[in-house]
Amino acid sequence: TDGRDNDADGRVDCDDTDCDGACPEVCTDGRDNDADGRIDCEDDECAEVCDADGDGFYNADFGGDDCDDTRFEVNPSRPEICNGDEVLDDDCDGLFDEDDPDIDPLTLIAWGRDDDGDGYGSNIDLNLACQQPAGFGFANTDCDDRRDDVNPSMPEICNADEPVDDDCDGLIDDADPDVTPDSYLEWYADRDGDGFGAEDDFEYACSRPEGTAATNDDCDDADPTVGPPSLWYEDSDRDGFGAGEPIAPDPTCEPPAPGARPDWVGEDCGPEDPTIYPGAEEVCEDGIDQDCNGDDAPCCGGLSGVYPRTREIRNAGGLPSTFMTVAFDGTYFLMSSGGGPSGTRLSRYRADGSFEGDYAPGIDVRSVFTMGDGIAPSFIRAYSSPTIYEESGPGTYGATFSLAGGSLDAQSAVVWDESRGRFLAMEGGLVSTWDASGAHAGDVSLVGFGRGAEDVYPQNRGIAVTPGGCWLTYVDGTISSWDEAGVRIAEASLERGPTDFDSYFSLSYADGLVWMYDPSIPGWVGYDLEI
Repeated sequence: TDGRDNDADGRVDCDDTDCDGACPEVCTDGRDNDADGRIDCEDDECAEVCDADGDGFYNADFGGDDCDDTRFEVNPSRPEICNGDEVLDDDCDGLFDEDDPDIDPLTLIAWGRDDDGDGYGSNIDLNLACQQPAGFGFANTDCDDRRDDVNPSMPEICNADEPVDDDCDGLIDDADPDVTPDSYLEWYADRDGDGFGAEDDFEYACSRPEGTAATNDDCDDADPTVGPPSLWYEDSDRDGFGAGEPIAPDPTCEPPAPGARPDWVGEDCGPEDPTIYPGAEEVCEDGIDQDCNGDDAPCCGGLSGVYPRTREIRNAGGLPSTFMTVAFDGTYFLMSSGGGPSGTRLSRYRADGSFEGDYAPGIDVRSVFTMGDGIAPSFIRAYSSPTIYEESGPGTYGATFSLAGGSLDAQSAVVWDESRGRFLAMEGGLVSTWDASGAHAGDVSLVGFGRGAEDVYPQNRGIAVTPGGCWLTYVDGTISSWDEAGVRIAEASLERGPTDFDSYFSLSYADGLVWMYDPSIPGWVGYDLEI
């Protein structure tokens, strides 16, 4: 320890082997410096140098195979796993994450396609990987992958006329305790039920609470015949609506003359005919605009423009796949699924859209329908079968009769044409009909059917029927209405109309709406075509 080469051998102090036994262990010289019988990394004094992370594996500097001696969880004994945003060679075999065939598959992350670019994925094109692929997000986290303002990171807000689950937590507007208070609307007490509220009483909510109105200008909220200050008009035909020039130039609460009608009830487009006024029952294609909406309604629906989504029923039931059709029996929605005769093939929802129960009828369902919208019981048709089964209890069906003759594809939905008392099914633009006993009643070809992908499976197997007798078909966001002669009367667009494989199978008319399945929700979406 004196710093001198006492024995003149060119080695000083602990560099001299003569000093072994008196010196600390040097971990890299191959000598037992402290004469304890253990050399270099075998000596406990070298533990922090040779195996810094204490995982039992030496680092590469000392001939070991620990590829990261700063992390206890990285060494040849560890399984390869996904490490979130950090890429690690957990098992030190030179392969990383999903490129390593030894990766623990349970750690792989499911990514779904992110069409709206908001960073959250749908349940479409699932991709198992450790790192987020471009154009993907965490699978099944985005409840509407067509809107970048709807995802789990967004605040729930009041959406006025379009209820939206902004934050994808399954709760919408007032039902969501996380709704942003600043987005609430003011609703005014409407004690007389005339649609106009009182100035002195209001509450906050997203949707209009029962017994309230959006305005606070009612002149007398105890009298349903009195509304806000109005201009007043003569009601010549005494149908409750006025027309012509106002009787007085300024709005008032009280009528300036007996029998005068206020402007807020609407203008009479037939002032000399008591059967013509706003809201009157329209007679289709008679050349008269009974309801004063500017049009004489065609008998098969005056479709035009773009129709917004009216309702959504999100899947909470056990339907597995191949979503088929929807029916409404006046109390419950019945939603069907194909794919086999076993397991859940029907789910039942209450009229408010809440889940009621699942059923396994033992039938590979291809359509569920009722003999008139809102009329129980329901009926179903099975895959590749002409048999119609009638509901005898929740989820229980017995054979009723068979459809004889006609063109009935294995996949075609069968519907009941309530206005003419017959069954219908469509295959490639050919509509076959059967009477109430199942006897073939004739076929009708849809004239001009086949635009774009209209005659492509499965959209060429779906048909819906409205109470007025309109036949409806659907493809790529466009709905068409047809008369009983097979003439296309009109067509219109559906806002965010679903275009998935199951969407075309699921075309239905139920509870006054046209329905389709939308896997991006996932669930059923309804449109009010006003027909």
